[in-house]
Amino acid sequence: MAEGRPDVSARSDQLRRLLDGRIRPLEGVADIRLCGLMGGVDAVGGPDRGRQVCAAVVGAGVLLRRLGNTVVLMPPLTVTEVKVERIVGVLAAAIADG
Repeated sequence: MAEGRPDVSARSDQLRRLLDGRIRPLEGVADIRLCGLMGGVDAVGGPDRGRQVCAAVVGAGVLLRRLGNTVVLMPPLTVTEVKVERIVGVLAAAIADG
């Protein structure tokens, strides 16, 4: 990694590991897609499930958006390791509380 530049590939790998380990096993998840740091988590549990998950995540201070029942993750390229952990942790809690 060059001085002052974020290691985007390391954050993408971290995000993939966390999504696969903490989000994919949850009952409320139909599918996960990830390309770099852009990802989508398909929520199941009714037509408003994506909205409910996003509302809970935003209420916990993490900004995500939805497209139907897909929760969209698109952190900035400068996202830190700690913030990736927080994003996934808050998302896992929101899905599990469903």
